Amino acid sequence: PSVIPGNAMYIFMDDDVLPGESRFRPVCRIGLWLTKDLGFGSEVKEDYRAKQVQRALKVLGDKSKFDILLLIKDRPFYGSEIAKQLSLTTATVSHHMNMLLQMKLILVEQRDGKMYYRANKEELGKLFEECIELFR
Repeated sequence: PSVIPGNAMYIFMDDDVLPGESRFRPVCRIGLWLTKDLGFGSEVKEDYRAKQVQRALKVLGDKSKFDILLLIKDRPFYGSEIAKQLSLTTATVSHHMNMLLQMKLILVEQRDGKMYYRANKEELGKLFEECIELFR
């Protein structure tokens, strides 16, 4: 076990062999870095913001996900419609929707037994504002 100093924050994932185990298992170590006013240091916030923006831009860098967002920006579509419009399988659309949903870039509404998806323009706007702020 590691000793975590009281004034540091980090989350570290690695693979360790646990006692009595012959295979690797992921281990998560968590610490906390606090300033005098018990807030996170600005460099931690900046790094976290940058990683969140980078993750979102990576998702948007995928052509299919980007095309889906363009398709659903003006009105909701359900999965089969999206698949047909973009020549994708419904399984592929479902995979992309899960990723976009995790990033909060789409909104979902159930109607008539179907899941309708639409772009979350508010969250997309925040993402692009955050991106601009990072590069000022």
